[in-house]
Amino acid sequence: MADVIIRKVQVIVYCRAPEIQVLLLQRPPDRGDIWQPVTGKMEPEDRNFLHSAARELEEETGITDVLHFVETGVEFHFEKDAAEVRELLVGAEVERFHAVILSDEHVAYAWLPALEASERLSWNTNREGLQIVLSSVI
Repeated sequence: MADVIIRKVQVIVYCRAPEIQVLLLQRPPDRGDIWQPVTGKMEPEDRNFLHSAARELEEETGITDVLHFVETGVEFHFEKDAAEVRELLVGAEVERFHAVILSDEHVAYAWLPALEASERLSWNTNREGLQIVLSSVI
């Protein structure tokens, strides 16, 4: 087990208009060129993981008008760079599609139907997270 523990959130952003669409972000080539949901480290100033999810969502997309957050109670565990990562899964429903304001962490975004989003995701924890969030809201 790693000595260092990194706390993160994975935020599955979705909209129900007229069918469920999921927001994915693309990393630049020098950071893997992968598609992923909103993810990020919990910061010391975050009051709780929902605060962290809202902060990461705004930082990475500019989205602030979340209808509600879905607390899944799911936490993924994996190792990365000799650290143990504990990533809490959160859903975030928005009322409408947003034109995303990308941070410097991403080069593109897409709103996709759930199946297409799942196929585009690179990591198993992201695909599993998408299924868990959508199964809890459908």
